[in-house]
Amino acid sequence: MRRFSVLAVVAACVVCLGGCSGDGSDSEEADVLQVVEEFTAAVNVYDTEAVREIVTEDFTWQSTGPVQSLDEYTAYVDANYKSVNFHVEVTDEPVVHADGDDYTVEESDVMTANSLDPGGLAGTLVYRVVEVEGDWLISEARWTENDVS
Repeated sequence: MRRFSVLAVVAACVVCLGGCSGDGSDSEEADVLQVVEEFTAAVNVYDTEAVREIVTEDFTWQSTGPVQSLDEYTAYVDANYKSVNFHVEVTDEPVVHADGDDYTVEESDVMTANSLDPGGLAGTLVYRVVEVEGDWLISEARWTENDVS
């Protein structure tokens, strides 16, 4: 059974009551939100093995640099996140969009670390979530920093 699943299911159900929009079923959207919550929870405890359990083999990550493969991303997390006390805090309810057979999930967040300004970096993380052999997995995550006006 996936780590964090009980907490993630409860959180996903609560969030889905106000944040889901799309043509997918409520059950599918709850499952999609669950995998996104599991990803955030795994990153916040630097558990790259848990990350690997909930992403596709061809997963890609992009933030301020080039696109990273799954191996590149998890190696970066392993090498850097714990030493800088990296943490992600979701600041708004995620919004789920059905996209054919897949889903996209958008969530606003603040990333904090010892190496960042005290307020952290505010941004938007967009996930593409796909069904693979009956499981919902993240195939892509793209984070962009919010414009400061």
